[in-house]
Amino acid sequence: METDKLVQSHNNFIILFFASVVIVQLFVLPFADYNYYWVFVLGGFIYTTILLFLNRRDARKHAIRLRTLILFGGNLYVFLLNILYPDIPFLLYLLFPIIFAFVYNHKRTILILVSLTLTQLALLLLLFREYYSTIDHFRLVSHYVFLLLMVLILTVLFVFRVGPEWKRLFVENKRKEEQLTSQDGYLQLFFEHAQDAIAVFSLDLRIITVNPAFETMYGWKKGECQGKKIQLYPENELQGVVHRTERVKQGESFHLRTKEMRKDKTLFDAEMTIAPIYNKTQEVIAISVIARNITDKLQAEKLKMDAIKLKAIGEIAASVAHEVRNPMTAVSGFIQMMNDDPANPYRYFTEIMREEIKRINLIANEFLTFSKPNIKNTCEFDIEQALLEVVNLFENEFQIRKIQCSIHLAEHQTDIFGNEESVKQVFINILRNALEALSDSGILRIKNRILSDQLCIEISDNGTGMNQEALEQLFEPFYSTKVDSAGLGMVITKKIIYDHKGKIEVASNPGKGTVVTLTFPIAKMKPCAV
Repeated sequence: METDKLVQSHNNFIILFFASVVIVQLFVLPFADYNYYWVFVLGGFIYTTILLFLNRRDARKHAIRLRTLILFGGNLYVFLLNILYPDIPFLLYLLFPIIFAFVYNHKRTILILVSLTLTQLALLLLLFREYYSTIDHFRLVSHYVFLLLMVLILTVLFVFRVGPEWKRLFVENKRKEEQLTSQDGYLQLFFEHAQDAIAVFSLDLRIITVNPAFETMYGWKKGECQGKKIQLYPENELQGVVHRTERVKQGESFHLRTKEMRKDKTLFDAEMTIAPIYNKTQEVIAISVIARNITDKLQAEKLKMDAIKLKAIGEIAASVAHEVRNPMTAVSGFIQMMNDDPANPYRYFTEIMREEIKRINLIANEFLTFSKPNIKNTCEFDIEQALLEVVNLFENEFQIRKIQCSIHLAEHQTDIFGNEESVKQVFINILRNALEALSDSGILRIKNRILSDQLCIEISDNGTGMNQEALEQLFEPFYSTKVDSAGLGMVITKKIIYDHKGKIEVASNPGKGTVVTLTFPIAKMKPCAV
């Protein structure tokens, strides 16, 4: 690949040669027998001086233009020499610009100079045929000597001045080429092996290329989406995407969190960097998108916040329960005394007060359960056996209401580490909620699965289900759709599961039912008895 630096080096070589030739011409000028030959030598001196001046002033910036001036100016100089002094030896000088063009190795210039030189030779032979028919042997010998001097000058310049420079430039260009190839290789490796999804879009949002991580994250193969417009966002993000695209075309970049859509229409949370791609003239020619799936990260952040929230609520609950129960004990005693008095004229009101105090005590007990779950007394226990024992507690209700309960246990018996009574409380809370949502003759399914080192327990029903608002507030303290509930059951359930390093997920559709998925880390696993 031609570089300005290499062209500049060639310019230096040829201008130095021209200067050497002019010096030789000045020495042989007294012996020349051509009329007014000194004018021509002066013209060569002025031409060479101009070249030297231009070469020292912004040489690299104007190297290509200077090359054109050197080659075609030299050709014109020799052509005028042949017109003023038509002689066969001077025709040979027309070859020098072509030789120098080969030094530059510029094909277009070589073709133009060869065509121009052939035209000039034809014109000179047509105009001065009679001059070329006679040969002056003395002049011929002097011209040959001059040609030998020029060849000698070229050789000396090349060996001592130009050769080392060209060798250095060749080595430097080779090193830069290898470095560029290496950089391209590294960039390609980065593109192919990056964990983040990378895609390049044209300005009309057609996909130019994607990396393997993009294929994995979005589900689109490179061959499927290349050259096409693919919707990678939900419909509610359309306006934002259009707005960002227009601003990116103006040179802006964005780093944001948004929802992205896979090929199968499922959504995931993504952290994205959108930036313009420029060409050498700083024009935006494409758009790059780097996306990272942060669903797990957001879930981890939510779990952390939930843990902090549960801890804070637990501390408040313990304080409130303690402060409430102390005065309620005294109030409850006085109310009991009033109810035991046959002459009590306010029995109707004191009976109501007693029932409300029972309700307050119930809430206080739930507070204490929430704030101090029995997690300290831990050991390894068979969680599936604990589940079966809880199911047996509801067996009578299943039979009375004709509810079908199916249980599918995992292929291996599994033990977890924790407090068995607390985990049973979790199962009781979830099964109680399921039964309250089920109508008579409803269906309840319990399915256990082993996923790597986790036990997954799925409890599903075909009851009334919940709407999105109720689902979002399910684990909020004191939220309940039931009249006689304190709204702490699911909060306690979640805290117990978190204390056991587990997870709880709830999915529900109104009128179709609810699916509760519990996940616990397995402490020990053993084959089921035959």
